[in-house]
Amino acid sequence: MNLRQFCNAGKRSRVKPSKPNHLDLTDRDVTIIRALEQHWFLTIDHLLALTGGISRQGRSRRLRELFHPRYVNRPRAQMLTMVYALGNEGAELLSNRFQMRLPDIY
Repeated sequence: MNLRQFCNAGKRSRVKPSKPNHLDLTDRDVTIIRALEQHWFLTIDHLLALTGGISRQGRSRRLRELFHPRYVNRPRAQMLTMVYALGNEGAELLSNRFQMRLPDIY
């Protein structure tokens, strides 16, 4: 194992979703996923304004936790501010919980 591998051992990628640990979705998580379905692309500040609640750092941490199991997505072409979009698992959640058809979500 080289130094780079040693330093990155146990870290998750910020770009590619990884295998998630079990995640218990909260009502606020579902509100975030619904907001992304309605608005397509939102920044952390937009999500804070729309869903209220916790600090920017806390929201960023939760979005990262929702990213790895693919409830939310981070489009590749990013500039200075991280932008989030609805992920495949988020679309599946909306389809199951609110009887929405997947073609209506995408």
